[in-house]
Amino acid sequence: MSSEIDKHPNSLINEKSPYLRQHAYNPVQWYPWGEEAFRKAKELNRPIFLSVGYSTCHWCHVMEHESFEDETIGKYLNDNFVSIKVDREERPDVDKLYMSFIQAISGGGGWPMSVFLTPNLEPITGGTYFPPADSFGRPGFLSVLKMISDKWNNRQAELKQQGQSLAKAIREGLKQTMAGNVPNAEDSFEKCYKHFSGEFDEVNGGFGNAPKFPQPVNLDFLLAYHATDKLSTNGKRALEMVQMTLQKMTDGGIHDHVGKGFHRYSVDSTWHVPHFEKMLYDQGQLLSTYSNFYKLTGVFKETIEDIADYVRNNLSHTLGGFFSAEDADSHPTHDAKKKKEGAFCVWTKREIEEVLENRPARHNENVTLDEIFCKVFNVLDSGNVPSRSDPHGELKDQNVLKSIDPPTLESYAKECRMSREKLLQCINDAKGFLRERRSQRPPPHLDNKFITSWNGLAISGFCAAASALGRNDYRERAEKAVEFVRKYLMQDGNLLRSAYVNETDGGVVQIASPIKGFADDYAFFIQALLDLYELNFDDSLLALAADLQAKQDDLFWDKENNSGYYLARADDPSIFARMQEEQDGAEPSTNSVAVSNLLRLAALANDNNYRLRAENCFKGCAARLGKYPYILSKMLISLRAYFHSPPQIIILGKKSDEVAQSMVAIAQAKFYPLKMLVFIDIEEKKLDRWLLQHNSHVKSMVDSSSSSENIGYVCRNFSCDLPARTLEELKSRLDSMCFKAVAMLVTGWLHLLIIFVLFGCAASARTYGTPLSKVLRSRQIGTQSQIVNRLFSTGDYDPYSRPPVRDFADHPAIVVITSVFINRVVWRKHNLAEVDLYLREQWLDSRLTYEVDPRENIHEVPLPKNRNVWKPDTFFIGAEEQGEVSEDTLSRVVVEPSGYVRSSEKRSLSVSSDSSGWPLSDRKTFKLKISSYSYPIEDVVYLWANSPPNVLPVEVSAELLDGSAAYSFVDASAGDCVGNYSAGVHSCISVSITFKGCATGGLFKIFLPTVLLVVASWLHFWIHGSWSVPRTISAAGPFFILISLLLFLPTSTKPAVVWLVLCVLITFCSLLEYFLVICCSSHQRVRYTNGLLHPTTTTVIHTAHHDGDGMQGHNPSSVVISKEPVEMEHKANAAGLRLNNNFDLVSRIAFPIVFLVLTVIFLLFYSF
Repeated sequence: MSSEIDKHPNSLINEKSPYLRQHAYNPVQWYPWGEEAFRKAKELNRPIFLSVGYSTCHWCHVMEHESFEDETIGKYLNDNFVSIKVDREERPDVDKLYMSFIQAISGGGGWPMSVFLTPNLEPITGGTYFPPADSFGRPGFLSVLKMISDKWNNRQAELKQQGQSLAKAIREGLKQTMAGNVPNAEDSFEKCYKHFSGEFDEVNGGFGNAPKFPQPVNLDFLLAYHATDKLSTNGKRALEMVQMTLQKMTDGGIHDHVGKGFHRYSVDSTWHVPHFEKMLYDQGQLLSTYSNFYKLTGVFKETIEDIADYVRNNLSHTLGGFFSAEDADSHPTHDAKKKKEGAFCVWTKREIEEVLENRPARHNENVTLDEIFCKVFNVLDSGNVPSRSDPHGELKDQNVLKSIDPPTLESYAKECRMSREKLLQCINDAKGFLRERRSQRPPPHLDNKFITSWNGLAISGFCAAASALGRNDYRERAEKAVEFVRKYLMQDGNLLRSAYVNETDGGVVQIASPIKGFADDYAFFIQALLDLYELNFDDSLLALAADLQAKQDDLFWDKENNSGYYLARADDPSIFARMQEEQDGAEPSTNSVAVSNLLRLAALANDNNYRLRAENCFKGCAARLGKYPYILSKMLISLRAYFHSPPQIIILGKKSDEVAQSMVAIAQAKFYPLKMLVFIDIEEKKLDRWLLQHNSHVKSMVDSSSSSENIGYVCRNFSCDLPARTLEELKSRLDSMCFKAVAMLVTGWLHLLIIFVLFGCAASARTYGTPLSKVLRSRQIGTQSQIVNRLFSTGDYDPYSRPPVRDFADHPAIVVITSVFINRVVWRKHNLAEVDLYLREQWLDSRLTYEVDPRENIHEVPLPKNRNVWKPDTFFIGAEEQGEVSEDTLSRVVVEPSGYVRSSEKRSLSVSSDSSGWPLSDRKTFKLKISSYSYPIEDVVYLWANSPPNVLPVEVSAELLDGSAAYSFVDASAGDCVGNYSAGVHSCISVSITFKGCATGGLFKIFLPTVLLVVASWLHFWIHGSWSVPRTISAAGPFFILISLLLFLPTSTKPAVVWLVLCVLITFCSLLEYFLVICCSSHQRVRYTNGLLHPTTTTVIHTAHHDGDGMQGHNPSSVVISKEPVEMEHKANAAGLRLNNNFDLVSRIAFPIVFLVLTVIFLLFYSF
């Protein structure tokens, strides 16, 4: 690729969006969303390729690098399409409209989103990420382009008609209907609580399985549930669920412990390994959630300050606005060519030691900061990221910091002989040093555009933190941001969507045609204005909030059905269908925030029109609130407030009076959902104040008040308690708010108890003592049976006939989404493996659609085994099935109301396997190939579920994952393959699954005993020569024991076999040396004696000559020549005898050294 200097920019060079500018030098001739691109498509009569993403999207970067930077693909797009690039954060209306289409045709969605349109902007087909070439069972991007272009050139009228039909279908599907009544708040409230309680992860916090998102809206609901019913069991559990989730998130890797703030989500269920991008909307909402929890418990002050510091330091412009996001990807080093996810945030242990190892802890100089930090954050030499959480290997040998839990931290503080507070100070010291080192790394990309709605969420977060901690600097930061929005994100009294940083001088600029604000911009900023008013009581904030609410009503309200707020304006001709957000997600939905604003304005202005509009919103969402209340958990808080008015707190006093300000601080620090707090400075009493002009109740309180005293009123529906004139009285009134709710609840239960006593007997007689849960379950089963009978009773359903495809599908085949769950693997000889697995498949059979009563809790219907449904006739190529596949092998078949059929079949296969890294790595791999016996690719196409860019479609049992089996699961690699008949005729997908031998299953169990046996085989070196039997046992015993283990012990891993062979060779050499010494290396040892000779000895007479004085004399002595092995040579030498055989001495030193070296080599090979 040539550098950007050599390239010619496209039309995106004139845009201000960081995401669009990232693509300005692509060979693709991109256009921004607008009239120029639409006109070009009509003039050239070409289809439109629409690509939607955002600047911190990892897979958007991948597709850009693979496809949009490719010259061949760029040229094909330029010659055959008009290409439009959209920043989803700038144009949420475009994003949500076409995403609804992608979800409808594929059952899923995500970014980058790739959609093909007619020149009239009607959708034809699309998807998300496409690889550049055909792979993973899906077509490559260039293949898709050629297919669309060919159809457009040869069947253009058909495609245009298809686009018109799809656009019409989308318009009809999005049409709003009016519900009859506001749903029952108590029923929906309890149903939502039960859902979250059932989904709660009791071990790790949060809800459901991986990936895990923070989901502040759900935590806010549970806080509201607790605040309205603190004393009940459910109320207490709601608070416990929130506390555990917030604690696990604070401790987890989703929290950036060094750089502060929170990442977007965790790829695992333990909050350890995150997706590393950081979004402003997450920081703002989590700041509010942690602050509200602090108001209830006094816990997480440090986390609140952590988030606030991150936003102020990393996502703030000097003029007051908040930037949008930080990217997940960055260059690991300054000279690196390729970015890696998380490179800016992760650490090797060596890096941490380089920074901290010579720095003693301030409270205990015997402990260094690196010891503390590595212990607290589980930093390992080999990294602490599990391979299943890092399928692409980008985090190999890296550590994602995850703190130990609070009890363990407390215990470790005692080990370090310091208090928990002092240990935390040491940890913060270490973080500071690491933060300084990390600042020297290449930083991730900063998306520095300003989004009005996200700025609104951040302002609300700072307001919540300011009221919780009493921090005036947080209030001032919120005020500065509001002024920024008023100056740079408003035009002629209307909100704009976005503003941008001027790359020249760092100021704030707009594009030539500013993007007008959407409904969420209005809703979130109005919420921020109301939140800030309850901090500084600036009356102009209420006036602005009321004006913007009127604008939102005029621009976005569903005037036809009175059902709520559309996201987009009515005056944009490029949007062929307006949408309402149907559920809360990473951000709360527009309608959820809007109804909260309306109820707050109704209380502040004493205006029932706001309340009536909120009521219509509830009616528009009635079906969802009644059936699936947990998808609108934020709206439920407002729904309950609609029926049970939150407290209104009015404080009258002097702004300069300390008692008055203390009263305000006490009221601000109390958490109660949607409470209203008003402070009136009785010294001013300005009649032009917006509040006094609109609220006659407050005005009458002010008029009747004395300027010499401070008074606090706690009211509901402006029916107020006795005025509180002291801090203690006000605190008592506020503390009693929750108990009043409990008293009302108890009264209601007493009424129910009376009814039960009067009429319960008759009801009991009817149910014959059957528990209610069983009655409801029996009723549900009966309803499911009726649905099954309706589906199959007509006789029209043919289980041997392939289902029809959707009318708007771009291909004639049924798509079968496939995954496997491996339950057990038995490894046999001759590279064979017996695999027990569940084959899971999903496909759409439009003949099996059905409707259910919204009051019934039925989301799927299991089919009995005597009901046959069409199946794709799937088999495993090259695998030997252990038993025929029949209906009895179906573990479960269910049908959803939409007609999706989900099947799970138990299969037992015998497949060939390959060994790699033998013998020490001991990896085994087998490949599963899936195809259809009966249906060619024109009829059935297989795709892996959750295939890239998400996660691999293979699950394994806990036994194969945790290492308790002989071989544990390591990785899987999915792809496509040639079909089972003629090449390319039948759809075929494959997955290679790799297992690694578990050390604990073989090697580690025998390692120490075998080492002891080898050492025992050397004992004969030191045993006295006269003890021949022990010496022989020492030499021979270990050898024969190890031979027996090798031959007869069922070793489960190859490394264990290699180790046993090594030990056998060492002991054999020791035994061989022993016999060589006895047989070949023995020698005559001379022993002088003056006594009688032993009968078995040989006598030799030596004559000693003494020439010292010239005299000769005879001194006869006995010389004993005996045979003893050289093991006793050192004793002979000690007696002054002459020996010359060093063979045994060399062996005695060499054997341990050789064994030690071989052991080290073995362990190194085994480990790496």
